[in-house]
Amino acid sequence: MSDLNAYFKKGAEIEMSSNDPDFRGSWYTGTVISRSRTKKNNIVYIQYHTLMNEKDETKPLREEVDIVHLRPPAPLETSRGFSFGEEVDAFHNDGWWEGVITRVNDAVYTVYFRATKEELDFHKEELRLHREWVNLRVCGSLLWRLMTVMRCFFELVCVDAEFAGPTLKD
Repeated sequence: MSDLNAYFKKGAEIEMSSNDPDFRGSWYTGTVISRSRTKKNNIVYIQYHTLMNEKDETKPLREEVDIVHLRPPAPLETSRGFSFGEEVDAFHNDGWWEGVITRVNDAVYTVYFRATKEELDFHKEELRLHREWVNLRVCGSLLWRLMTVMRCFFELVCVDAEFAGPTLKD
């Protein structure tokens, strides 16, 4: 956990996920504004870039978050095309939502979102390659799965059969 604590210091740019069923598969950008002043080393306070405070919609939402819900931002895609079947993140409802391309028609990509079971159309500027975070590095999903299987083999991490994500052994 110490490497994670070192990365998520004040001013770090982050993406945050949620356990809320309505937000599964989404990532929101933000900045770490401070660390917990209690014995809970894994708690940080963040300020979202795109979500606003419900009481004052002119101010960004601030929230206390466990670092297990944080990751560094994914690299920017500068000029990349996408193909049928690729796992992508689509910018929708102020965040990046995990999905898969189900149709390509000229400059429009149809993305299916497993979490919400809906399909929406996007332009390539609204898409990025879906990546997972492994050992403080952002990896393409196929590379992430390969690394996860290798780690499981060497008994550094355990993984469920559907590659839901690594769980570090204590």
